[in-house]
Amino acid sequence: MFLKYFYLFGIGLFFYSNLVLSADHSQRWFVMWGYNRAIYQNSDIHFKGDDYDFTLLDVKADDVPSTFQWNYIFPDITIPQNNAKIGYYLDKTHRVSFAVDHMKYRVRPNQSVKMTGLDHFSNSGDGGSVSEQVLSKDYLKYEHTDGLNYINFGLDSLTPFWSNSAWALSTFYGLDVGLVLPRSNVTLGNNARYDEFHLAGYGASVSVGMVLDFGADWFVQLAAKQGVLLLPDVRTTKDSSDSAAQNIEFVQMYLSAAYLF
Repeated sequence: MFLKYFYLFGIGLFFYSNLVLSADHSQRWFVMWGYNRAIYQNSDIHFKGDDYDFTLLDVKADDVPSTFQWNYIFPDITIPQNNAKIGYYLDKTHRVSFAVDHMKYRVRPNQSVKMTGLDHFSNSGDGGSVSEQVLSKDYLKYEHTDGLNYINFGLDSLTPFWSNSAWALSTFYGLDVGLVLPRSNVTLGNNARYDEFHLAGYGASVSVGMVLDFGADWFVQLAAKQGVLLLPDVRTTKDSSDSAAQNIEFVQMYLSAAYLF
């Protein structure tokens, strides 16, 4: 009996020794994955083609969170709004990363907006004065729901806040810059629907958040990110002469888990 408990104690001590926290992750890699939500500032969207050129003003849009399903954990991990990241700790308080923020963006249907320019898809745009346009499903479907994909490189600075033998809490702030590769789902008037990946622009963002380390190899991160995505070339049909342009200001909140190796 004594040997049995001694054996169990030894196993427990072995696993505990591998769970004791080392708050210094210098020269270690990590992989991170988690969910995000986003809020978008109203945006002007400029549509241009061979026989039309108009701008919808102050357009409202929302993110598109997925209802939870177990298959979104595996194997369909990339379907919901998510952040995937691989990074490297340069030292105890600095790290670099490469990430894909898979956000989703959908123009709110049936809203009424101001419009300027020439629009042959409705009777509203005459190329002159500002007019009103209802964004009905027959007029416009405009969304980056197969991914408003912000592919970015980042640098973070961390400040240790509190720790004990098993847990450590840090704050961080960071800067990200990168490219935007959306898969935009667009139908404008009687144009054919277009839904393909296309390099549409670039962006920059700043982040602040908290990191909770536990064990030797794990941490979770809760953060907020504010940025702007400049999209001068959103494809709206298979014809390259048809395009849209917009700047998207956003605030993103995300919760992620990471493994160090």
